[in-house]
Amino acid sequence: MLEAIVEVGYRPSVVSSDANLKASSKPSRVPELVSNVLRETGESRQLVFLDFHAPWCGACRKLEETTLSDPKVKALLSRFVVRKINTDEHPLIGIYYGVIGLPTLLVLDASGEERFRNVGPIDARSLERDLKDL
Repeated sequence: MLEAIVEVGYRPSVVSSDANLKASSKPSRVPELVSNVLRETGESRQLVFLDFHAPWCGACRKLEETTLSDPKVKALLSRFVVRKINTDEHPLIGIYYGVIGLPTLLVLDASGEERFRNVGPIDARSLERDLKDL
């Protein structure tokens, strides 16, 4: 697995700046950006697809270029409210949702409950299967 992760550009390491973000800094409420998205779903009860990424993340770029660009995955995602969350710009959202590696894909139901999580690379066929199961 490590070889596959390294192959797509991710280099696992501990970043010293992350040590400064303690668990006690976890927001007590759903971060505003996500709560706004949950409100957007309104009565439609759509699921929310969150794509946690960072501009420096090679695996995130690869996921975007392959899996998330796949026509079948794109068609499935059209039924979701999709938001990309740059963890460099919104680190507390990542902390709130326990994001420990990138890319992380989350699906939340309209009440904000987690229904799906994937950390790291995932191929289009697997993501398609997982999203259909929701």
